[in-house]
Amino acid sequence: MADHIILASSCPTNQAPLTPIKRALIYTRTSTTAQSTDDQESACHTYALHRGWDVVGVHADLGPSGKLDARPGLQALLRDVRQGDAQAVLVTTLDRLARSATMHLELGRLFKEYQTQLVVTGEVTV
Repeated sequence: MADHIILASSCPTNQAPLTPIKRALIYTRTSTTAQSTDDQESACHTYALHRGWDVVGVHADLGPSGKLDARPGLQALLRDVRQGDAQAVLVTTLDRLARSATMHLELGRLFKEYQTQLVVTGEVTV
């Protein structure tokens, strides 16, 4: 999976990704329904905008645990990845996508199979 993850803080803006990225999907998640994903989504949109990428979908889960893979937003994201809708998935931190190493490995295999890069933009500051 490591060859398909781009960590924004360690990747200079002039460094080309593994495959050209033109379209990106955003995934956000909160731990409780009382929280908002607005800051995560805004950070990912800004990241994509600065690189000239089109955001073609935003998927969010409000409240479900990151340990669960049956999250509706995550399942919609994975459908879009399988359909080839984008070359990248943007998240602010890895724990927004999943909490377990096993799930990260499974997602990494899927992203690699569909030539989709996982881009971690970095912490959201409030």
